[in-house]
This record gives sequence, structure tokens and C-alpha cells, in this order.
Amino acid sequence: MTHTDVGNDFSRFRNEFHIGQLVEGVVVAHRPFGVLVDIGNPRFPGAALLPELDDCLPGTIPEFPDIGSHVTGALTGFSGTQARLTLRPSRVRAAIRVSRIESLPKSERFGLLRNALHDRDGSVSQAAAWHAWILSGRERYAFLREAVDDDNPNVAIAAVPQARDLRAPERWALLEEALEHEDSSVAQAALREAEQLTDIVYKRRFLDHAQGHASPDIRNRARRLAN
Repeated sequence: MTHTDVGNDFSRFRNEFHIGQLVEGVVVAHRPFGVLVDIGNPRFPGAALLPELDDCLPGTIPEFPDIGSHVTGALTGFSGTQARLTLRPSRVRAAIRVSRIESLPKSERFGLLRNALHDRDGSVSQAAAWHAWILSGRERYAFLREAVDDDNPNVAIAAVPQARDLRAPERWALLEEALEHEDSSVAQAALREAEQLTDIVYKRRFLDHAQGHASPDIRNRARRLAN
């Protein structure tokens, strides 16, 4: 099978999912970085990294689910041809709660999703950002801008990958806002997203801006991507 065939197969597989979607799967492997989970196509297993396996305290090693066990998680994005998952109970519960908004009339979704974005529970706010896809047009863009500006970097990072679903001017404006977030991890997420996009003129302008960032790591990475 050619690289093109693999890419086409993955595109079809990816189109079956939305960020924030609840998924069920089977643990197929343990890795030093986490676990691999078959979520419907064994050629493209999802990955749950160590911090996303459980709600254990920072710095402690989470317990790995057994190989062959069935798990429920939330899809948080994609890295290359790999879906990224969270199995953390707090985040899965939050995704379940916010997912109920999907079935409501479109006229009610923006207000309720915005309320969830400002919930006191950071996991609910993050889940709200994952669900921006249930909005359309100007409402989605306005919501994502608000999410990217959130003080909680997890919320802002959850919004960044959804830039690709916007029109090109809005897409790059959103990534520019993410680049200016006070937490450099959000800017790193914007760079990762920009790396995968192909709008040459907008991308060049974005990378020129990123090369003036306060963080040396971001400046250097932007220079490498620009060359």
C-alpha cells in the first residue's frame, strides 16, 4: 500500500470523529509514553499519554489499563495519523456533560456552550472548547476566540486544533491570538497546528510573527519551519 493510500484511508477514518467525541475502544499495547487503543481501525490506534490515563497527582505514575480491556475516553485531537485520547475520569465526565448540548436546537447551543466554557470546573471548560464544532459560522469563530484567550492553557490548547475548520483569514487570526497567549504552551500548540496547514501566504506571515516571540524555543522552531 502506498503512502497516498495510507493517507486517504486515514482521512476517511478521521472524518468519522469530532474533537471531544466520546469513544470506546480496546487497549492493544503499553508504551513508555502511555497506551495504544483500538478505536475502530487497528491500523490507526489512538494514544492516551501518561497524564491522560488517570486523575492521579502530578509526578505520580498512573496505573495502566490491562491490555485487552475495554475503555471509554474522549478524543482530544490528532497528531499525524494518531488520535489523541484522554481516559481521565474527570475529563470523560466533563465530555459527557457537555456532549448533551449537541442534541439541542442550534439557537440554544452558543449560550449554553459559552456558559460551560466559563464553568468553575476546568475540565468542563476544556470539554466546552472541544465542542466548538457544534457551532457554525460566526458563532464558532467568536467562541473559539474566547476559548483561546482563556487563562487556563488547557482550555486554550483545546481550541487551537479547531482553527483548521475555519475560513483561512479566521483560521490564521485565531492562531495569531494563540501565539500571544501568556502561557507559551499555547503558542507551541499554535505552531504545531500551523506546521500542518498549507496556506502559504498566511503561514509565512504567521511564522514571521512567531520569530519575534519572547520564548527562544518558539523563535527557533518558527525559524526552522520557515526555512
